[in-house]
Parts: sequence; structure tokens; C-alpha cells
Amino acid sequence: MLTTILWILVGAAATGSPALFVKEYLKDKKVHWLLASALSYAVLLSAYLHLFATEPIHVVYPIIKVVSIVLVVAGGIVLFREQIGWKGVAGAALAAVSIYLLSSE
Repeated sequence: MLTTILWILVGAAATGSPALFVKEYLKDKKVHWLLASALSYAVLLSAYLHLFATEPIHVVYPIIKVVSIVLVVAGGIVLFREQIGWKGVAGAALAAVSIYLLSSE
């Protein structure tokens, strides 16, 4: 169970981090941000391979997506000082709810 939670967190971070790395690349045009983005996708693939082999996909995939939404929003606020209003909060919450509803039976 603990390894599943760890892999979910790794997968969520690897899902959201490429967007943050590309944003950094666009800011300073240093190629290492693109390499970090590619590495994040490789880590995501590893997390998917482990999780989908051991857990039901219809359960873990939506969890990864919801956690990644939270991480990207938090990363944008903390790293880039982006402002988020009530519409942004509502949009992130509705996105999380929609992923949950689409994946539930």
C-alpha cells in the first residue's frame, strides 16, 4: 500500500512537472529545462508501468490526474507567483470532480 501511494505521488509529480519545466524554458531559453521535461515523462512511464501492473487502472489513473492538477496549480503559485482567483480555484476543483466522475462506475 505504501509503495502504491509513493508511486501515485511520483506519477502525479511527473505528470505536472513537464508543464512547469516548459514554462521555465520559455522564460530563460535554457535547454536543460527541456531535458528535465523529457526526464519527467520517462519517470511517468515508470510510474505507469508499476501502477498499472499492480492496481486497477480506473482507480489509480484519476487519482494521479487529480493530484497532478493540485501540484501544477501550487507550482504556478509558488514558483511563478501566478495569481489565482475564485474562478481558477473553481476550475481546478471542477476539473478534479470531473475526472473523479468520469472514472467512477
